[in-house]
Amino acid sequence: MRSLIFLLWVLGLGLAGSAFVLIEPDPTAFLPPPADGGTIADGERVTAIAKRLRRVIDAGPAPAVLSLTAAELASLAAYASRGAHGLRFAARPTARGLRLGFAARLPATPLGRYINGAATLAPSANGLQFENIRLGRLALSPKAGLAIARLLAGDAAVTALRGLSADSKGVTLRLAVTPALKAQLKSRLPLLTLDVEGDALKIYQTRLEDIARRDAPRSLAGYLAPLFALARQRSQDGDAADENRAALIALAVNFGTERLRDMAPALARPSGLLWARSQRTTLGGRNDLMRHFVVSAGLTLTTGRDMADALGELKEISDTGDGGSGFSFADLAADRAGIRFAQTAVNPQNARRLQALLAGQGKNAERLFFPATADLPEALSRRAFKARFGSPGAPSFIALVERIDRRIAALPAYQE
Repeated sequence: MRSLIFLLWVLGLGLAGSAFVLIEPDPTAFLPPPADGGTIADGERVTAIAKRLRRVIDAGPAPAVLSLTAAELASLAAYASRGAHGLRFAARPTARGLRLGFAARLPATPLGRYINGAATLAPSANGLQFENIRLGRLALSPKAGLAIARLLAGDAAVTALRGLSADSKGVTLRLAVTPALKAQLKSRLPLLTLDVEGDALKIYQTRLEDIARRDAPRSLAGYLAPLFALARQRSQDGDAADENRAALIALAVNFGTERLRDMAPALARPSGLLWARSQRTTLGGRNDLMRHFVVSAGLTLTTGRDMADALGELKEISDTGDGGSGFSFADLAADRAGIRFAQTAVNPQNARRLQALLAGQGKNAERLFFPATADLPEALSRRAFKARFGSPGAPSFIALVERIDRRIAALPAYQE
């Protein structure tokens, strides 16, 4: 997402004298209407696609096939739009190929407030073949389309796509699962592109291990408070926001999910002691709420708030399916508290205040940053969720999320 925004910015600067070519008054007619927040079906489709893609990637260096229906492509576009503030995406299969589009919303200008883009990924047995590429009113060459694809997706991903077939029902992608593709996907997953010095991560991990050996706190607050006390000490002559970010990344890697542990760089990989302690550490009296909080904080620092929010909601939607634990607004509250905490921690205006507030509080710090969740609906099956809320964009759903946000905003950690 950031690469696309950067690309648009560069293009905008380069063509500033011809802004009328790029800027249009309305989003392209190719795009669907603005989503109302997505549907349960969208969430289930995206989750299923992710599982299929992981099986393809894990299968090893061999040719592979990934098929996506028109509905699945629409769901992917809907959730990509949710995770990219100010951007809307569309993907529509046709007999002439996969039609892709986006609209970027700008501040109002005399010429309009949108930059639209569209391209067709044509059927091919020889890699990526672009047709009908447009940026605003500007037509681009297939060669330019390939260059943009390499910028956004990376060389390995572009090279891995060996063929594509399409009709109005969907597309089939033929992939070469190479070590280079695996390495690129791994490098672009959250918490792997850490813009934090390795020494800082090691320092905060060592502090976490010391706390685990000496005190073994039950609440995450028992780790978080002394961690922020160390950040306060280290930032006396430095950047408080940078220190807070390093502390939170270390916390997310060491107390997040098992997949995050396995993906973490060797320097920040948790010890057996820390991982064992994380199984018993809680927020709001629950281990699952603690994990939702720290993972959402880590995602916010690496992918941004919008994507962290969308991923958290997607996880809950996927839980409404067969065998899932059901939609939990307590989990969602923990997600949103983690997002808000990370935003506050790395805000230069609030970083030192948060350090001072938490330092020395120990387990009592939990009441300062984590909301009450016991009264929130949980374990909602797909049928129960649809009967009560309809979709994540329904007024009743939005009202409950806003109530959760107000509860979080009232906590001492988030007072400005």
